[in-house]
Amino acid sequence: MAKVCKNFRQGLKADLSAMGIEKVHNRLVSLFHDIMQLDMVSKRGKRTVANGLQSPTAIALLEAFELHPTEAFSRHFPYSISVDLTEGILTVPHFAPNLLSVPVGTTHLFLQFWIAGMDSELKEFSKVQYSEALSILLTPSGTSIPLTLSCAVPEAPLLFYGLKLNYVQETNGTFHPLFGTKMKILGFRL
Repeated sequence: MAKVCKNFRQGLKADLSAMGIEKVHNRLVSLFHDIMQLDMVSKRGKRTVANGLQSPTAIALLEAFELHPTEAFSRHFPYSISVDLTEGILTVPHFAPNLLSVPVGTTHLFLQFWIAGMDSELKEFSKVQYSEALSILLTPSGTSIPLTLSCAVPEAPLLFYGLKLNYVQETNGTFHPLFGTKMKILGFRL
């Protein structure tokens, strides 16, 4: 189980480091331990994360999991999301900038959809695929617009996918990140 967590963390190392969260490793170990405990096929001591992911409860655990210990991702991105892993498309049907609570000085929001593949034994993490960063100029408009992000889907039996965002300030044509990366693991597919 620790190796699964290490592989997962190493695959997303750059993003997790950019979040600046202390002890993110411990939070991921706890998540994967809880998923492993869902394995009802194997005997105690032989349980695996791969078998635990086959439980219907596993998706609920991942959806409830927050990488940041004190900030829910929904605080930063309060929109419904749909994902099509066959095509590698994430859709936000109704994005309205006025629903965001952004830090002072933020002019843009950068969004990226990511998909990470792992082998069926969860021993090897394939390269994470990212969509192009979508730059959204934040205006006080209450008009909702649809957003679509797409990225390549890795060839792997197990896929984890998520969304990351950055608050950015544009000054004289240059973008400056504010307050670190926010990220959410949205789900998985076996």
